[in-house]
Amino acid sequence: MFSNIVAASRHRGRSSRRTQRLQGVRSRTTIVSWIALEHPAARIRQSQRGALHFAAADHTDMQEIELDARNWRTPDDFRSALKSAIGAPIWHGDSLGAFLDSIFGGGLNTLKPPYIIKVVNTAGQSTELKALIQDLSSAIDDTRTRRLARTGEDVVVGLTIAE
Repeated sequence: MFSNIVAASRHRGRSSRRTQRLQGVRSRTTIVSWIALEHPAARIRQSQRGALHFAAADHTDMQEIELDARNWRTPDDFRSALKSAIGAPIWHGDSLGAFLDSIFGGGLNTLKPPYIIKVVNTAGQSTELKALIQDLSSAIDDTRTRRLARTGEDVVVGLTIAE
């Protein structure tokens, strides 16, 4: 798999079977997104020549935080649980942007990357609450991808949802 990803990133303009095996991947952003989704604990870096490399993270330093959604009734319940889990300051905002800034900006939360937050027991939750959790999960993946492409730094953070 590693050689497929490197080959795809080196030969962006070319169509190759190896690239197509990665769901028709032709852009660096798509490759990084795929790695982040399939291997949320992976460390991704971009070499000076532009090749992408990833390695399985050392799971000894990966923190897994589990949030139980069973007793949540409103989106505010999720936001409060998430703030508590990441050690956000009391004045932390409730918007999607506030969470992304504190997670990727660093320095605000007591919980530092690398970590994965797993939200469990969401099956009985409202559509609104599930959509909020999914939106934040997607935004985290997108922000991680964009930050890596822009700065070359990978902030290993993920939010997964388990029914």
